[in-house]
Amino acid sequence: MKFSSLFTIVAVTGLFIGIFVLLQASQPKLPSSDKTILYFGNTCPHCKDLEKYILDNKIKEKVNIEEKEVYDNKINSSELTLVATSCNIPSDKIFVPFMYAEGKCLVGGEDITTYLDSKAGL
Repeated sequence: MKFSSLFTIVAVTGLFIGIFVLLQASQPKLPSSDKTILYFGNTCPHCKDLEKYILDNKIKEKVNIEEKEVYDNKINSSELTLVATSCNIPSDKIFVPFMYAEGKCLVGGEDITTYLDSKAGL
């Protein structure tokens, strides 16, 4: 076999593997259940209320919260859909603010603040 043919086969195989890896990396995955993730929308008024509650009560000093904006970020939005589906929440009942914590889904400010109060010792 000629060197150029071998090189072409290796290059094409590498290209296919690279494309496969990139496609897999861009697919949302269910986050680890040991994380606390707050999904929010940047223009959501209820999210702003929750943000104020978190700041006023210094929740971030007591609870590690990862925040993910979903209105303008398609990857975060897809992840939110995946998480909500894992909790058997129908697509027409998915809205923000939404929290994924300890493998559970919390929808709406009241459920989230109740959870955060207990975790922060308030």
